[in-house]
Amino acid sequence: MLSVFSVLLALIPVVVSFDFGGHLAWTQYCSALAIVTLTVAFLALLAAGKMIGSRCLSGEESSSVRQRPSYALLYVVSAWVALLYCQTVPLSDNTVAWASAGSYDAYTHWLDAPLSITGPADRPSAPISIIVSQTRHAVAFFVMLLPLMWMAIELVRTRRLTQLILVAIAIGTSLHAIYGMACILFPAITGFTVGHGFGGFINRNNAALFMNLGLAASLGLALEHHAERCRGNFGPTSMTAIDWAADPKSWMVFGCVTLNLVGVMTSGSRGGVLAMALALLIAIGFRSRLRSFAVTLAMMVIPMTIAVIVVLTPNVGFNAIRRATDASSGNTIEHALSNARVNHWWDGLRASLEYLPLGSGLGTYGFAYLPFQDSGGELWFQHADNLWLEVFVEQGVIGLLFVVAIMLMIVNACRRLQSSQDESDQAMGTMGLYVLVVTAISQCLDFGLILSANAYLFAILASIVVTRSALVSSRNAQSGIGRTNTTRKPVADRSGEIAFVADQGVDQEHASRKFYKHFPFRLPDAAIKVVWGLVLAVLSLLSLPVLHSDAASESVAQRSLTEFDSIKLEIDQLRSSEDRIAAQVKKNPTAALLYQQCRTRFQIARLREIESLVAESELEFAEAYAATRRGKRTVPSLAPDIRDDYLAAVDSAVQLASLNPLSINARAELIYLHFAHGDEVATREMIDQLGRLQNRNPKQLIRLAEIAANHQEVPFVEFACRTASNLRIQTAPQAIDIALRCEGASLDQAVASSAPARRRAIAHALSLYDGISDAQSRDRSQQGTRDRLAEFMKQSLPLLQCDECQVRVEKASCLRLAGLVAIALGDTDIGLDRLQQSTRVAPENKAFLLDYILQLRQVGRSADAKVEASRGSELFPEDSRFQRLFELLRSIESERSVPQSRTEHDV
Repeated sequence: MLSVFSVLLALIPVVVSFDFGGHLAWTQYCSALAIVTLTVAFLALLAAGKMIGSRCLSGEESSSVRQRPSYALLYVVSAWVALLYCQTVPLSDNTVAWASAGSYDAYTHWLDAPLSITGPADRPSAPISIIVSQTRHAVAFFVMLLPLMWMAIELVRTRRLTQLILVAIAIGTSLHAIYGMACILFPAITGFTVGHGFGGFINRNNAALFMNLGLAASLGLALEHHAERCRGNFGPTSMTAIDWAADPKSWMVFGCVTLNLVGVMTSGSRGGVLAMALALLIAIGFRSRLRSFAVTLAMMVIPMTIAVIVVLTPNVGFNAIRRATDASSGNTIEHALSNARVNHWWDGLRASLEYLPLGSGLGTYGFAYLPFQDSGGELWFQHADNLWLEVFVEQGVIGLLFVVAIMLMIVNACRRLQSSQDESDQAMGTMGLYVLVVTAISQCLDFGLILSANAYLFAILASIVVTRSALVSSRNAQSGIGRTNTTRKPVADRSGEIAFVADQGVDQEHASRKFYKHFPFRLPDAAIKVVWGLVLAVLSLLSLPVLHSDAASESVAQRSLTEFDSIKLEIDQLRSSEDRIAAQVKKNPTAALLYQQCRTRFQIARLREIESLVAESELEFAEAYAATRRGKRTVPSLAPDIRDDYLAAVDSAVQLASLNPLSINARAELIYLHFAHGDEVATREMIDQLGRLQNRNPKQLIRLAEIAANHQEVPFVEFACRTASNLRIQTAPQAIDIALRCEGASLDQAVASSAPARRRAIAHALSLYDGISDAQSRDRSQQGTRDRLAEFMKQSLPLLQCDECQVRVEKASCLRLAGLVAIALGDTDIGLDRLQQSTRVAPENKAFLLDYILQLRQVGRSADAKVEASRGSELFPEDSRFQRLFELLRSIESERSVPQSRTEHDV
């Protein structure tokens, strides 16, 4: 029966891994349901008295079962969960301000503008977490790790069950590696689209961590098998590779090692391969006692690995190594230091300092860092791609202390296991060291440990290592290591395992009574196990409704998102969808659900408004639909009943802001709905807030600048346009257009001062300047625009910095632009000089020479233009334009000289 429990325990993370690694809320709920069911069944088994190794053959209780120091890891994690739950409890403002200044700021300054739209209201007490629903879900998931660890602790007290758990894990992760490689090799059969994922995981780095943990289990099995087959310690008496090859179990063990190793390499995760290499080096390479095993491992695994890779090449191959050595991927130190992910870490660090000492709330990183970003890329980082930094932001100093404490416990456990005289314990110590190193290194570049499959697997392996180390301490104490009058004798328990107990010279029961003599009351060990398991089962049962309601909300939100585009013109179906969303919102409002409710309500109001406009033909409907677009509305008035429909969408957006004070979607919807609620002050404030939340996204900044220009928000328009053009120089022309629409906005302040941005902006400004004819310039507004453009070009000319251009063609283009601008502003001599320089810098570019010739002709220097046209005909004989220009200029010169000759003749 215990074997069945062991296999089922190990299969939970394996099964979860095939469903996106446990990313979906329904997967987390189903896995939690399995954990609770298994916990209750295991608890019933313990309550019935069928405990692991509860009786030795002599009928006395095994001393190893009486010891409970292995619960230390469980105690630490339980305390961690309890403190994380405190992040969801409403507290006074002063307490929140002390515990997390960033959270206090989110619930006050950031939330005031959205809440003011629905009228003044008393703000309720705020918790530390900035998104309570997400933190509550994360804590509920975290609770599920506790019964999983408790069952692992109880099951691994015997060697046979430990091996059974590791075998199930090793085979399960190997199967996932096979599945991942099959998905790449046979995409037509598996339906897998090659991208950033591997196997059942969306992210290749998450998959690499899963297989690395499976590799740890495989290594532990290999080392333990090596110990069983060898006589004595890892030394000269060890088996040879030939002996290993003759053993069927060896092929199973090393097959798992090979498949997991190949899986990591073919997943494409460079961080996973790096972590694997360093972990192998530390766990095996630095231990001289494992040299013979390392040789055996190499002789067995390397040929198998090469064989598998040959079969997979070229479709799969060493994807991670190929990505690491691909020069086109920018794998240099300079590229690594300027990588958007690395730059983003500075934003995360700034955020972490603002949320000290207790963090922003578990599961809130994707929004917590937004107000403090300054150096990251334009991507939105839902995770930090550095789990330890993410822990620091979300949980503050307390979270980091718990992480360090758990790592130190594993390190201490590995040290104890390595110092044991039992080779099997040493194998577990090496496995634990590999788990620790590979997790610590890989999570510096990833966040995969928070996924269900990886979290479950890590919890099981960590529990195995710490529990086995506690049993080593127990056996050492009982065998009298360091004493002179005791000997260590092996005793077989009922399951056929070996447990070491002290000989008759040590009275363990007397020692136990002496230790507990100061306690007035002490439960029996078996009762404590049952009570502890019962407490964890109750906590798990209480967490199930949270996971279930979140899964249901996610399902309704995802369904609404999927079907929205197909039903957005069917008002009856939209109302049915809105009713379904509203019913779920009453049960469990989430950010995704409220956003979908807001969108659906807006669309219903929009269709009702179009109906009120009496759009009969398809053309009229299309015109009315375009006139009611979000953010680009042109309908002047709004009927009261239609306004009420739009105000329902406003209510959803405000509720979303209350749920997530730093929500981007809530503010965007409220800004779009300004025509309905009419709060100009709040709208301007939210535009400014969105600019801060998205100040690294040039596309969104330009969109916000367009909206701000409609509200004549001059400072924000200048800020948004300048920041966008600094992040992406391609947006400089858009910045000019938006700034021109905003009266009072300075074009010079609306464009970044960098030379590349100024070149693009001044080129666009020149085209607009030339496009305003003399007749149009008589219009007062057009003349004002022309003057603004001229002023901007005059201010920007010194910033072009043509001499600093590294590429010859780029320098020539810059000189040409400077020349055309100078001529447009009236500096003809300087302009022609710049144009002539451009033809000298890039003589092969005929366009530059044509521009120079045309400008010479335009200012009346026909003779010089004819000379340049002649030179162009010689340089580019295949281009007839130069010859035609030369003939045209010669004919014009002849016409001018004829009247002059006649006059001289008459005289």
